[in-house]
Amino acid sequence: RHIGKVVSVVDTYKAATTIYLRRLWPVYEIFVASQSNVDITVALMTEAARELPLEPFGEVRDHLVVDVMNATATYPEDEAMIRTEIQNAPGGATRVNDVVHGLFAQMLLRFLMLGGR
Repeated sequence: RHIGKVVSVVDTYKAATTIYLRRLWPVYEIFVASQSNVDITVALMTEAARELPLEPFGEVRDHLVVDVMNATATYPEDEAMIRTEIQNAPGGATRVNDVVHGLFAQMLLRFLMLGGR
């Protein structure tokens, strides 16, 4: 809680939606950072910055799915601990999904509106 900024590095937006948002730790970390009012930035690697503006926005939006209760962690003990934290948080999994989805959607939209910069 003593950090000032979180940077989420995404190599491709498809990897973000198929891997990053399906991993429990990154989703939980983004949620905790947002609830702690920590500045969160999504940094796109060169390939992602090139490919994202070429994708139809509707397709990008449709691929942006956060389902924390079906996300996984490498270690079962991590998965159990994070799920307990999520279930005990106000709003539970629904709130985590909504917050993380909203943050990523805003950041991607902002990126597209700035012309891929």
